[in-house]
Amino acid sequence: MFSSVEIGNRIRAVRQDVGVSRLTLAEALGVELTVVDKLEEGTLSPLPGDYILIAARALRAPNKSPFTPLA
Repeated sequence: MFSSVEIGNRIRAVRQDVGVSRLTLAEALGVELTVVDKLEEGTLSPLPGDYILIAARALRAPNKSPFTPLA
């Protein structure tokens, strides 16, 4: 099981890797920018599972698990 901090770190890393801004991710999630900040910091509690699914779609990371260890 992954912690909220690990999930947030991975979302931030993938977002930056694919060149998506925090604002664009916030718009995709339908939330304020502060929610994305909390999501990436691992301080959003509870962590809605649908946010992770929507973020994965918004970041368009097909064929790459969001939880593959960073090289």
